[in-house]
Amino acid sequence: MTCGTCFAVQPAFLWSLVSAGGLELTAEYLFASDASDTSGNGNDGTLEGDATASGTLVLDGTGDRVNVADHEMMRVGSATPFSVSFWFKPVDTGTDGLVSKYSSGHLGFLIYKDSINIKFRHAYSSTGNQYIETYSPYSYASGTWYHVAINYDGTELASGVEMYLNGSSATVSTSSDNITTFLPSLNTESFKIGDRGGSSLAFNGEVDSVYYKVGSNFDASEITDFYNEGHD
Repeated sequence: MTCGTCFAVQPAFLWSLVSAGGLELTAEYLFASDASDTSGNGNDGTLEGDATASGTLVLDGTGDRVNVADHEMMRVGSATPFSVSFWFKPVDTGTDGLVSKYSSGHLGFLIYKDSINIKFRHAYSSTGNQYIETYSPYSYASGTWYHVAINYDGTELASGVEMYLNGSSATVSTSSDNITTFLPSLNTESFKIGDRGGSSLAFNGEVDSVYYKVGSNFDASEITDFYNEGHD
């Protein structure tokens, strides 16, 4: 196996196989009939609650999710570059977790939405007061699909976050830029789709084409391709 352009930043071990049209991904979830990892890395997820997969992941907001057990290759720390790309179709305006590797102690990352923003949090304090959080506005419409991609460059700064909505670079605002104690430890929480760790923010709607990459970031042309490829 090769790591392409990956470099020796956390985690110490990095695996990836070619998927998503030649990209090197840590995990890929297409939800053809289940929550299998189609990257070839074996990071298979489990459908929990009433979650179903038949071309897209369908969740009803009452505790449904995909749960992927912790694997070393999926772990991120405060200095780990990583990227996430996915499609989602919301049913309501609630505050919902979309993709996360996040604990009740605020370790790890969380991508979530409210009625007007897509938000990214990367937190490294058990008291919850040391974290970075950025957000970008989106225009909510029930039953409409949206594409989101987020790059974090591992600099431990909010300025190291890029957000893309529907294939285009989005305006990013910062609500917190306060990782004052850098913690290189790697998050060992499970990877969740449609929820978050610690307390429930269960998503009501559909999710598709989740791409996760640890060790480097997607470039703008790759994100444009993800958007142009659409979803199932």
